[in-house]
Amino acid sequence: MAPTQDVGTVRAQVFELVNAERGLQGCGALWEDPRLAAAAQGHADDMAARGYFGYSSPEGLTTADRVAAVGYVPSQVVAENLAGGQQTAQDVVAGWMGDAVHRANMVNCQLVDTGIGVGFGAQGPQWVQVFGAP
Repeated sequence: MAPTQDVGTVRAQVFELVNAERGLQGCGALWEDPRLAAAAQGHADDMAARGYFGYSSPEGLTTADRVAAVGYVPSQVVAENLAGGQQTAQDVVAGWMGDAVHRANMVNCQLVDTGIGVGFGAQGPQWVQVFGAP
C-alpha cells in the first residue's frame, strides 16, 4: 500500500471486513467511535514515525492511556489489535482472524465500539484497531 492511498478508504475497508467477521460469529456490528479512531490513528502514526511496534509506546503509554486521553471512558474493557507490514485491509483482517488473541478481540460481542488507524513508515503500514464498550 502506498502512503498516498486514502487512509479513510482503507480504514473503512477494515471496518467493513471486521463487521462481516463479527456477523459470521453472531455479533452485532461495531460502531465507529471518533475518539477511538483518534486513539488508533495517533498510535499508528506514532509507531510509523518513530519506528517501533508495540502495545505500549516507548514512554510506557498503554491502550488504556491513549483511550483515556481522547475522552473515551469504557465501562468494561478496551482491547487493541496491532499489525505491521500488511499491504491491504484484506491482509490485515485475515492476519488478525488467524491469530487467537486478535480474533477474540474482533468477535467479542461485548465490545461494541471501534476505531481504526493506519500509519506509514519505513517498516511499511502500521495497523491499529481499538475496541471498547461504553
